[in-house]
Amino acid sequence: MSAIVPTLARTATALSRSPLGLLFLCLFVGEAAILLFVSQVEAPPPELLLLLATAAAMLPLLVTGAIYRLISRHHTQIYAPADYREDRAFLEVLQLTTSVQPFAQTRAIAGDDFALFAPVASANSEPRPEPGFYVLGDAAYYVTRKHRAFLLRRAGDPTGPREVKLVPTACRLVARQYCDRELHNLADIVEALETG
Repeated sequence: MSAIVPTLARTATALSRSPLGLLFLCLFVGEAAILLFVSQVEAPPPELLLLLATAAAMLPLLVTGAIYRLISRHHTQIYAPADYREDRAFLEVLQLTTSVQPFAQTRAIAGDDFALFAPVASANSEPRPEPGFYVLGDAAYYVTRKHRAFLLRRAGDPTGPREVKLVPTACRLVARQYCDRELHNLADIVEALETG
């Protein structure tokens, strides 16, 4: 008997991770409670036996109905997030099932081989550009991780990287892979200055 309790606890923990498992756990607990009650009562009256038999017969039907509804109407919510092989698959399913994107208002930024979701700043906060390279015509800007903006390069301006108050709003964010080696070196210098 003592070996059964830890096994039941592990099984209950494993089942409680997904909605289907929870339904099966409810079925098991309900049937076990009815069986335990019947085994403890010595001579139950016929009305109580009829009530318990009805409950024992109806509980699987109710659970089956709940499973049918879950599968037919909420099929994307059957699995727990841990059941997916990678987080990206879970986020894709979450994005497909919700009319609003999962991270409030987001915009995609092209990266090396991924899409990074970055929240849009709230209306009452000062606009802070996201870290990365910004380009406007012949000018190239870089925003560090601490949100400091630097002008890296501009045609006819030999001064090199210098800090600026803000990045012009007309600038567009460019993925690191599309920047040349010189911009990478200048950005590394700026990052080293900031941390050093």
